[in-house]
Amino acid sequence: MGSPGITNYASSKSALVGLARSLAWELGKRNITVNIVTPGVIETELIAHVGDAARAHAMGNTAMRRPGRLEELPPAVLFLASEGASYVTGAMLPVSGGAAMGH
Repeated sequence: MGSPGITNYASSKSALVGLARSLAWELGKRNITVNIVTPGVIETELIAHVGDAARAHAMGNTAMRRPGRLEELPPAVLFLASEGASYVTGAMLPVSGGAAMGH
């Protein structure tokens, strides 16, 4: 999702999807998988300055109605790096509490 004031962030995040999918095609024949994890709002210093109204708006667009915690990201990465995901490639795995699903 794009938002005012984050053009550089939104465009670079979107570019990662194309990069991963192109690399998946290039490296698949070597049995190398390429995937990306797309975090939603994660409770870090990056969002510490976000005001109450903006935070409430973001949480209103998140099915779980809360920000994620840093410790919720590594399990997704570990899964994608595991043998259990050996046939998963070119995927985008949102770890976002359901953000941007639309409702």
